[in-house]
Amino acid sequence: AITEQRFAGGDKSNTLGSYTAAAGQAIQSTGTTSIGASGQGTLDLTAAGASLTSLNANVGERDPGGAPRGDGLVTIDNGNTWTVTQFLRIGDAGTGTVEIRSGALDVLGASGSPRGIILADDAGGIGELVIGTSGGSGTADPIVNNSGGNFETARAGTGTVTMHHGTLNVLTNNLIVGQATGSNATFTLNDGLVDVQNQIRFNAGTGLFEQNGGMVNVGGILDIGNSNGGDGTYRMNGGILNAGDRVTSDIKVGNFNNASTSALMEIREGTVNVSNSIRIADAGGNSSG
Repeated sequence: AITEQRFAGGDKSNTLGSYTAAAGQAIQSTGTTSIGASGQGTLDLTAAGASLTSLNANVGERDPGGAPRGDGLVTIDNGNTWTVTQFLRIGDAGTGTVEIRSGALDVLGASGSPRGIILADDAGGIGELVIGTSGGSGTADPIVNNSGGNFETARAGTGTVTMHHGTLNVLTNNLIVGQATGSNATFTLNDGLVDVQNQIRFNAGTGLFEQNGGMVNVGGILDIGNSNGGDGTYRMNGGILNAGDRVTSDIKVGNFNNASTSALMEIREGTVNVSNSIRIADAGGNSSG
C-alpha cells in the first residue's frame, strides 16, 4: 500500500510521469491526485486488485503559475476501483482522458466545492471519459457513480463522453450537456444504462446527446434549451428513453422564453416514454424548438 498527500504524474512542464499500480496495490492520496499537471502523466490501474482513493483529482490541468497545459491519462480495468471523495476534473485546463474498461469509478461529492465529475472545466480544457469497450454490451460492468454535484459533460471547454456499455448513475443533481457559453459537449450512448436522479439539461453551451442504444432514465425533466444562447440536440437512433422516471415531468424542447436558444429532439428509432407531456418552444417567444 502507498499513502501520500499528493499523488502526481507529469507534474511540471516538459516532464513525463508514468505509474503502473502492481497487482493488489492500494494507493491512497489524502490530498490531490494530479495526472498531467503541466507535463504528460499516465496512471495505469489495470493489474488485478489495484485501487486508488483520492480526496480530489485532476486529469490534465495547468499549473496556476501559467505553465503549459498538461496531458493526463488514467486507465481502469480488471474490476478495479477509483474512489474520489470530492471532485474529479477531466481536462481541467489541459487535455485529460479517463478510460474505465471494467470496474468502478465512484465520485462521492461528499464535501467542498466543486463536487462531482466535471469535464473541460476551463475554456481551454479538453476532457474525455470512455466507459466500457467498443463492441461490449450490458449494464453490469463498468459502473460510474456521481454524487454531490452535477455531472458536467463540458463546463467551459470541449468534453466528450463515450459510453459503450455499463452503468452511469447520477445519484444527485443533474446531468449537464454543455454548461457555459462557448462549451462544446458530446455524450454518445451505445449500450448500457444512464440513470439520472433529477434532470438532463442542455444549458448555455453547444450540446449533443446521441443515443444509439441502451436505456436512459431521467428522474425529472429532459430540458433541451434550458439557458439563453444554448444549442442543444438529443438525437435518438435506438434504445429506450424514460423521461419523468421518478416524478411526473416533461420533455421540453426550447423553453422559458430563452433568447437565441436552439433546441432539437430527433427521434429516428427507439422508444420514448414520458410521464407527462412533450412541450415544444414552451412559453418561448424567443426560443426555437
